[in-house]
Amino acid sequence: MANDENKDDLIKEASDRLQELRDYWKPIYDEFTDDLKFAVDGQQWKPGDMTARGEKPTLTINRMGQFINQVINSNRQNTPTIKVLPVDDEADIKTAELIQDLIRNIEKVSKADTAYDTAMEYAVQGGIGFIRIDHDYVDPDSFEQHILIKRVHDPRSCLIDNMSVEPDGRDANDGFIIEEMRLDTFKEQYPKADARNFDDMAMSKTGFAASDKMITVAEYFKRVPEEKEISLLDDGSVLFSDDLAKREGQYTVLKTRMIQKNTVKRYKMTGAEILEETEFPSSYIPIIPVYGKEIWIDGKRKLYSLIRHAKDAQKMHNFWASLETELIMEAPRSPWVVDSDTIADFNADWVNPAKKKVLKYKGTDVMGKPTQRPFREPPTPIPAAVVNARMATVEDMKATMGMYDPSLGNERTGEKSGRAILATQQQGDTATFHFGDNLARSVGHGGVIILDMLPRVFDTPRILRILGEDGTPKRVPVNGQLPTDPNDQSAINSRNQLHDLRVGKYDVAVITGPGYATKRQEGAQALMELSKTIPLIGNAAPDMLVESLDIPNAGAIAKRVKRGLSPQLTADEDTEQTPEVMQLQGALQQMQAQMQAMGAELQQAQQDLQNKNGELALKNKDLQIKEMQVQLEAMKHRDAMMGQSDDRSLQVHKIDTDAQAKIVTEKIKADASIKASDNQTFAQMNTPIKEPAK
Repeated sequence: MANDENKDDLIKEASDRLQELRDYWKPIYDEFTDDLKFAVDGQQWKPGDMTARGEKPTLTINRMGQFINQVINSNRQNTPTIKVLPVDDEADIKTAELIQDLIRNIEKVSKADTAYDTAMEYAVQGGIGFIRIDHDYVDPDSFEQHILIKRVHDPRSCLIDNMSVEPDGRDANDGFIIEEMRLDTFKEQYPKADARNFDDMAMSKTGFAASDKMITVAEYFKRVPEEKEISLLDDGSVLFSDDLAKREGQYTVLKTRMIQKNTVKRYKMTGAEILEETEFPSSYIPIIPVYGKEIWIDGKRKLYSLIRHAKDAQKMHNFWASLETELIMEAPRSPWVVDSDTIADFNADWVNPAKKKVLKYKGTDVMGKPTQRPFREPPTPIPAAVVNARMATVEDMKATMGMYDPSLGNERTGEKSGRAILATQQQGDTATFHFGDNLARSVGHGGVIILDMLPRVFDTPRILRILGEDGTPKRVPVNGQLPTDPNDQSAINSRNQLHDLRVGKYDVAVITGPGYATKRQEGAQALMELSKTIPLIGNAAPDMLVESLDIPNAGAIAKRVKRGLSPQLTADEDTEQTPEVMQLQGALQQMQAQMQAMGAELQQAQQDLQNKNGELALKNKDLQIKEMQVQLEAMKHRDAMMGQSDDRSLQVHKIDTDAQAKIVTEKIKADASIKASDNQTFAQMNTPIKEPAK
């Protein structure tokens, strides 16, 4: 604290507020305690009534547990699940799924199911329970923190704002968590602290007188409003104006406005000293009530347990059962009716017949005729009114709680059809649905508090453990780039999937239903039944059938079964790629690109070849024309020389020979040109493809 004066003022403020809240919650906690003692501990007779009955039977036939356990255990089979949803443009679905898996891991590490079940039990048995959210260091030698969901083992240790009217306590502005510590333990933890109790705290939260060996320590949570300015930037982001100096890059402030931001102060204190003072990393009071049935009458809060209005019927049940037992005990023993002559010789046996295993009598009289056999008088019957009254109290208990035989596992007379039994079961579930629904509301508010804490607790780049719906753990980086081991392929792959928990707004929805293991078992059973009706399922997906079974090595067996399936059945499934496969695929893509380029070159070469063939064809045509012209000239020469001397015949022969030689030479040149063009094209087509760079 800044000074002793402020410290003293805060201690006085906390002490006065603590006493005010104790006075407000005392009637509710008194009824809470009475319900627990009655239903769970079996204290169903008032001390004065038991004294007045003296030696008479005073029976307690506690039927409350059956109804209570039915509601509690039904809820355990339908545990509330937190679902995270993105709200604004800066939030994304992938990060929402990661946050949901992160909350699932928080619940797992915290054993949150125990916290939820305990709160539900107290709400059903006494009308109110609590869940608390906290944070702590991961290790004693670490600066990293994690979030915890804690069980409240005694609801009377929690005192929340009496002005809170929301069913999950989200509007509470303050609250206390009371802890009683042994004095020696307190001195070990706080050796210099003043070990004095609060004023007016002669009675501890448990109702027993405080002893000199115990001390009351209170955690005081107080919501403090603070005026802060926010700025809207040109990129659409909204920041506190105080944080603008930390922002990198250029930006323009479009508008500003003042808002009220709540800060939660946390004080751990005795009645004389503040032991610790911190700021809780949320704007909500981390004490979450789980109410039973809440009603406001004349401006006062009333909380009811499941059995509150069934207590009178239970008391009457105990009374009539005790009276029935009393009447049976007080009823005279049924006397024997016997002819004295038939037992004259056995009088000693009949003095105390109850102690004899064999009673003798004369079966015939002096005339030899059969005598009447000794017999007992019928016992005095219990009045039918007593029996009927006791049975009626059982029906009264069922009626006041709205739970009838099918809801309790008993078959009702006249209800033989499944639809009739199911309708009555649903009637009982509907009558007690508000208990599970109130728990779901409170669990949802717990999710809101955790969402509010995430960017404050996980405010630096780090790797977090998350838990998938099937219970598979993963480690993912959040809030920025982290150095990774170059040999850790999973970390390398996840670097491109960083999630910033400090950006975006998210909301919470609560889904109530069976857990993943239960849904898996039900799904496996449904698949097996469906495969019997539709055999194609078993033929097309036998690996999935095996994988859905809760048997040892189901995954390994499913993989082996999948290898034997037709590739057409698994062609469209994504398979996990190893680094070697990814490298080979890259090389293959590079080779395919080179082949495409070579294909284009080949097409161009083929076009060029076609052009050259066209030119050669023209040359051949030209040669043919020239050959015909030569032949024509030769014929002209022969005609001209016709009739001349024989020496001129030799000259004509020479001209013919020269013309034919010229034609042959031109053909040889043309063939050589065609062959050279073909060889060049073949060489281009067989040029080896370069290997990709490694």
